[in-house]
Amino acid sequence: MEKPLIGIVLRAETTADDRNCTCLFDTVRRGLQRAGAFLVPIAPVQDINYYPTRHADWPPLTEDEKTDIERALDMVGGLFIPGGYKFCEYDRYVLSRAIARDMPVLGVCMGMQIMSCHGEEDVSLAPVPNLERHCNRVDAYAHRVRIAPDSMLARIVGATDIPVNSWHTRCVSENATYRSVAWSDDGVIEALELPGARFNLGVQWHPEALYGQDEFATRLLDAFLAEAAKA
Repeated sequence: MEKPLIGIVLRAETTADDRNCTCLFDTVRRGLQRAGAFLVPIAPVQDINYYPTRHADWPPLTEDEKTDIERALDMVGGLFIPGGYKFCEYDRYVLSRAIARDMPVLGVCMGMQIMSCHGEEDVSLAPVPNLERHCNRVDAYAHRVRIAPDSMLARIVGATDIPVNSWHTRCVSENATYRSVAWSDDGVIEALELPGARFNLGVQWHPEALYGQDEFATRLLDAFLAEAAKA
């Protein structure tokens, strides 16, 4: 069987010697490849240095740039929105077009935070409480999350209380479009899903880092790739 083609949004970063770069974190690449995905990078389309440029200084996307994003999405069966340290209007547009296509989408960490800003003017995120619990490590469990029993996420992982890894400094608030479906015991929203979508989920943890080691992370990625393979 052919591997599902998964579009993956690349992240703006800076190197130790202050050079700007666009990257794919290795835990993401390796985890998705272990799960059986063929990765198709979706690079930022604007001619700007994303990392040092402030949100307010980003120019709007041109029609040509929007067309480039559409062409990229034409090539893939699903969209994976990874974590990172900074997102921009480009990320929000990619998500909006995937929603319009009812394309399978899985967002992790900052990817879920982008979902929480969908349709909102304010894209600010609050500092996470209990930083030592939430910004812990991606290769081991950090805390547990409680999952709404009637959610797609609960059906996929087959449980309503699971351990997760964690590496984030910001947390989200309620969103008018996405439904909150999982929480840590200190009240942080840990998962979002889009009602009525075939597969559109965001989780605050990193299932890609524990694929093949944790049954719940494995089930989540397997379900995402299975849906993307139907395209």
